[in-house]
Amino acid sequence: MSVQRIGKCAIIREVGRGNIGVVYEARDTRTGRTVAVKLLSIGSLPAGSDRRQMVERFYREAKAAGSLVHPGIAQVYEAGEENGCHYLVMEYCSGTTLRNVLKFEQRIGEDKLRDYAEQLLGALEVAHAAGIIHHGRLSRQSGGPRTDCRDYASRDCATDRLKGMSDIVCN
Repeated sequence: MSVQRIGKCAIIREVGRGNIGVVYEARDTRTGRTVAVKLLSIGSLPAGSDRRQMVERFYREAKAAGSLVHPGIAQVYEAGEENGCHYLVMEYCSGTTLRNVLKFEQRIGEDKLRDYAEQLLGALEVAHAAGIIHHGRLSRQSGGPRTDCRDYASRDCATDRLKGMSDIVCN
């Protein structure tokens, strides 16, 4: 699908693709801020209960993530549907995967690793205290050493996703 605009966001480029959707870098035309827009991919599913369950889970995850406030957790700004496309607008976090960092650096220093771990554990502590399980990506902001967590689910909808955890993202 070639998307140029969703809601109040102008799409800039695709930045990721996963099992349930595509993530784009976009510009919020009202605020001018750079955001990430995640579109749910349900086109390959037949209409019916599977599609309905996927859409319901998408919005539960948006609500779960939107309830969290921590410097290490990507903020959720909006979730909605437009012309049959279900979307989530969230804080844009640039970076590269930890897998790529390891590929090029071969090794992460002890101090850097400790910093990543402390940030991650702080964010996960907030999520778990709210009854939410992280099952997705981590990103470190290009403006400084801040690790961000994305892709959350309430405990009742997370168990089927724990097996397919995404790459850790950092820079």
